[in-house]
Amino acid sequence: MAKSNSKPCYISAVDQHIINVVRTFRYNLDLSQKKLSSKSNDSANLSLVGKAEGISSEHKYSDDQLHAFLHIFSAEAAIINNRFEMDGSNERVQEQYSMYDFYPLTVLPDVLVPKSISVISNKIYPTGALNYILDESIFFNSYKSAKEVTEFANTLFSKSWRQSDFGSPLDRFAIKGRLIKRELENSISYCTAKLVK
Repeated sequence: MAKSNSKPCYISAVDQHIINVVRTFRYNLDLSQKKLSSKSNDSANLSLVGKAEGISSEHKYSDDQLHAFLHIFSAEAAIINNRFEMDGSNERVQEQYSMYDFYPLTVLPDVLVPKSISVISNKIYPTGALNYILDESIFFNSYKSAKEVTEFANTLFSKSWRQSDFGSPLDRFAIKGRLIKRELENSISYCTAKLVK
């Protein structure tokens, strides 16, 4: 959230949409702001994505940066889908990206809008949903079952995911250390690793 003494930042509705799409794809592919910035052609600027996603900055993405991102996203997705296939998982992420993926399907009004932190719900996958929930909420500040996670994500993103859609992503987040997995007699639950340290 912007500091109360800072001026609100306004950008075009199209630029806000593009920033939301990049954030959504980044979350789906489990790429941090810093990692995506470092992989881009503008790798000297490790805060490129952070500045564009920051609500108190007028930074936005150029077409050159989006072009670099689509190659990064496609390469990362191919690696992820290959890993899913090797693990015998049916889970998949979008593998091919184009410049069209970043722009809205319909014409947006030519107005300035307050810069905000959001994702595009119809483009988000369970991994992206977990990244968003971890970064933007306190939901995982207490242990949650896969059922609770699924219900929360379905409500938040207007989806109809099944509990099984979150099993592998939750376990991957636990392996990577972003979540703590607690296994009791008849239940498994997860909470943010930040609270346990």
